[in-house]
Amino acid sequence: MPQALATAHDAETRGRLVGPGLKAFFRIAEHWGVNDQQRLALLGHSVARSTLNEWKEKPPRTLSVDQIVRLSYLVGIYERLERVFRRGPDLSRRWLTTPRSDHPFHTLPPLAYILGGGLLELAALRQYIDHVNGGPPSRESYTAPAREG
Repeated sequence: MPQALATAHDAETRGRLVGPGLKAFFRIAEHWGVNDQQRLALLGHSVARSTLNEWKEKPPRTLSVDQIVRLSYLVGIYERLERVFRRGPDLSRRWLTTPRSDHPFHTLPPLAYILGGGLLELAALRQYIDHVNGGPPSRESYTAPAREG
């Protein structure tokens, strides 16, 4: 079993990832301008709207494997787009909402593509972003942009 999948299946690890994962998810959703219905779609429609609102204040003790994997893809997609568009953060949102004719989008904006799909579409978007940018990012080679102030 691949390391990432083994990690997602470990209940203790999922428990440790819940707080940071949901915090990142809500920030990403805010940055992308995603509404509550779309947030539920990104989480796989396995959560009620009232539960989602509760999670904003108090994360659950654990999430399902599916939810953790989805959060992982979303964080990876966000992180990669922010690295690509680091000089213009709003460009990442524009890229996500602009229709694209290339595979796998077939004239859909990438955000609509993942909202209308499932886990496979999240994986395909992450793979696409990594592919067109020379592969997945390496933490060792990443240099954070200088902070102002």
